[in-house]
Amino acid sequence: MKRHLVRQHLMQRWRSTEGQELRSELIAALRGHKPLPYGRLAAFTIAPADAPPGLDLRCIDLAGEDLDGVNLTQARLQGANLARTSLKRATLAEANFRGAFLRKSNLSNADLQGVDLDAAIMEGVKLDGANLTGVRITDSTILADATELPPNVTRSRSSPWVPDSLVTPAMEGKQR
Repeated sequence: MKRHLVRQHLMQRWRSTEGQELRSELIAALRGHKPLPYGRLAAFTIAPADAPPGLDLRCIDLAGEDLDGVNLTQARLQGANLARTSLKRATLAEANFRGAFLRKSNLSNADLQGVDLDAAIMEGVKLDGANLTGVRITDSTILADATELPPNVTRSRSSPWVPDSLVTPAMEGKQR
């Protein structure tokens, strides 16, 4: 299987019957601060063996969920739909939100230390009291409708993103 999978494939895995059941089990475990179904998640993961640590939740739809106080340290949430999701007081340190949809999400008092928000869509996001130390926000991050960043958070230049369908063998070893 190709090292780089297209977003559509990642979204389809969560739409499957198995994906919907696993999503429900994951949300219940996160809300109840119970052990996560790591075995099932590992079997469900579509990633190379050398993938970074953290839960593989790429392209998951968690829109409108109440996930206050959850621990998703180092979670891979690229392309996730987190619209209207409440993540107040959540621990999200070192998580990857690249390309995630965060419209009207509540991240008040969340630990976002070292989070990657490159190309994320942050429209009307509440960040009151959030720890934004080392957050990566780039010129391709979309900030709109009252999403305010503290003055100590600045944007950096984004590295060019190449669609998976255009990745050539020569590009495989390069970081995108």
